[in-house]
Amino acid sequence: MERSAVESISADSYLELLQRIVNIKDDLGFTTRSYADLGASHAAQAFVVKEFESMGLKSCLQKFTYQGNYPMANVIAVIPGTGEGTLTVGAHYDSRPFKGTAPGAEDNGSGLAAMLSVARAFAKAGVKPKRTIYFVGFAGEEPGLVGSDVFARELKAGNPLPAECGAAGASSSFLQTPRKWKEDSGHEAIALDEVGWLTPKDTIENVTPEYANKISKMVMGALVQLARNPGRHTAAGHPGLGPGVPLASSAGSGHAIASQRATLEAVRWITGVKA
Repeated sequence: MERSAVESISADSYLELLQRIVNIKDDLGFTTRSYADLGASHAAQAFVVKEFESMGLKSCLQKFTYQGNYPMANVIAVIPGTGEGTLTVGAHYDSRPFKGTAPGAEDNGSGLAAMLSVARAFAKAGVKPKRTIYFVGFAGEEPGLVGSDVFARELKAGNPLPAECGAAGASSSFLQTPRKWKEDSGHEAIALDEVGWLTPKDTIENVTPEYANKISKMVMGALVQLARNPGRHTAAGHPGLGPGVPLASSAGSGHAIASQRATLEAVRWITGVKA
C-alpha cells in the first residue's frame, strides 16, 4: 500500500498540480499569490483547503495579522497520532513580486506542489502515525518567514488549533499531552522550498518536475519512517545540516525552513536512499 502510494507521485501529476498553483489569480485577474494582495491570499488559501479536502483531510486556517495591516493565515491539515511528538511537512504558498503578476512557479509553487503531493500520497497510504502529522501551507514567507514563525511559536506554546482542525482522537492542543517544551521533545519538520531548481525567470517552463518529483517521493518515504518512530532524528555532523539540528528544520526559534539541498540531504540521511 505504502509503495503504491509513493509511486502515485509522478512528474506528470506534480506538473499538473503546479500548473494549477501558478494559475491562481487575484480579484483583478493577475496570476499572483502575494501576501500584499488580499484577493490573491484568499484565493491561495481556498486552493490549499480544497486540495486537503479532496484528500479526505480536515483543515483549518491559523489566522494572524502582519504589521497590523495584512491579514494572513497558515492552512493546516492534521493527521492525529497515537503517541507524543509532532512532525510537520510545510511549504509557503505566497509569491513575489508583491505587486502585479507573480506566478511564483519555483518560489514557491514548486514546494507547495511537493507538499500537497506528499500529503495526498500519505493520506492514500492510510498510515497510522505515532506522531501527529501537520501538513502546512505557510503564509507570509516572503516578507520574513512570518507564517512559519507563528506556527512554530504556537506549537512551542502548546496553544490550541482552530476547532475546524479537530479530528476524532485528536487533542485540541498542538501537544497531545501538554507538557513543558524541551529541546528533545520530538517536534521536527521537513520544509519544501524551491525544489524544482531556481532559474532567472520564475515561470513554470523553468521548473524541473522530474527533480521535484524525486524529492517528493523521498520525503514521502522519510515521512512514513518518522511518523512511526517517536524518537528524535538529528543530523549531527551531517554535511547538509548543522550539528544537532532537527531534520530539515532550522535552529533558533524553530522556523520550519530548509534549502532544497539541505532537505534532500537530510532525507537521504534518514532513509539511506541515494538519488
